[in-house]
Amino acid sequence: MEAATSLILVLGLAPGIASAQLSPKIDPRGVIEEVRLGDEIFLTDLAVSLEKPEWSGRLVDQRDVDPATVHVRRDGPATIYAMPLESDEFKGRLIQRVTRLDDGVALDYEVFPDDDIEIEAVVLQGRLPVDRPIGKIWCFAPGADAPGDDQAKSLRLTAADRTLHLSPRDAALELLDLRKKNNPAFIIRATAGGGEHLARKPIHLGLTLRAGDDPAEPRRGE
Repeated sequence: MEAATSLILVLGLAPGIASAQLSPKIDPRGVIEEVRLGDEIFLTDLAVSLEKPEWSGRLVDQRDVDPATVHVRRDGPATIYAMPLESDEFKGRLIQRVTRLDDGVALDYEVFPDDDIEIEAVVLQGRLPVDRPIGKIWCFAPGADAPGDDQAKSLRLTAADRTLHLSPRDAALELLDLRKKNNPAFIIRATAGGGEHLARKPIHLGLTLRAGDDPAEPRRGE
């Protein structure tokens, strides 16, 4: 194993998929500082946290991990980050796997609590940049009239004729508009694992990011 350092994964896309490259920039704690397609920033500050029951507070946050405690190893196309995940109210470990794909990257997170615990959710959350608008945000959720109306099967974010596709695995995906709370931001949030969990049993959450051309606008409920 080696100590964690900042990493930028520049992922070349297969011919015919897209001309832009998907480039996640990852800090020493495994936090995804930004996700770019070409020169466009689509997501920032993507990281895992655990939330208390009924969303009554945050138990622990990957962003607070000491970088000196993180170990990194390579496993074929994957980079694996292993770290203690601790606070005054929680002790456990986080294993994060970042796997290169032909057209993107797969993010997988496993949280191992040291003790039996009840949580509202494991949360993977990131921000859409606020310095310029995303051209379109398409939320694929049956019956949803607009982004954020329901949990999504997937999301498509488009800007400058480039599209980022987000698909959750073992998780629900939401787009939250914080402008309603006087906070000029959109939040992407994937949640999983609500309820009671046994000590040392993993809680899994995954999210796949893929690059593509700007598609034709989908039909409602597609």
